[in-house]
Amino acid sequence: MRERPALAGFDGRKVVVGIRPESIEDAAIASDAPADRRFRTTVELREALGSEVLVHFDVAAPPVLTEDTKELARDAGGHERLGTAAERTTSTFVARLDPRTGAQKREPIELAVDTGRLYFFDPTNGLSITGDGAPSVTNTEGEHP
Repeated sequence: MRERPALAGFDGRKVVVGIRPESIEDAAIASDAPADRRFRTTVELREALGSEVLVHFDVAAPPVLTEDTKELARDAGGHERLGTAAERTTSTFVARLDPRTGAQKREPIELAVDTGRLYFFDPTNGLSITGDGAPSVTNTEGEHP
């Protein structure tokens, strides 16, 4: 909370947490990551791209449905699945891992998170909860209101 004093105003309330794929690494490679910044999951999909490996995994958190995600689903013809997405209790995340990772599809993996690179949003209006308490001009859809 010291780095993000504005989060104190959300104590006991739900927030949306975001993280970019490059802020997650295979804990076997990021071996200096403290235990409280690691978690275990299962690799659902592995994409070897040469200089990096993308792994898709599920987290026990419901998906966040924004106007952007709804529009993307409509454009992709998946709008009928939004109802089931709203009922889901897990969300799929992507990590960009070092190509030396031993990650394999359907296998457990321990991942390390750079918690200094987490992003927090107010679910009622989509605005970013900044570290200094200043109002943000970016919402969960990357737009400037």
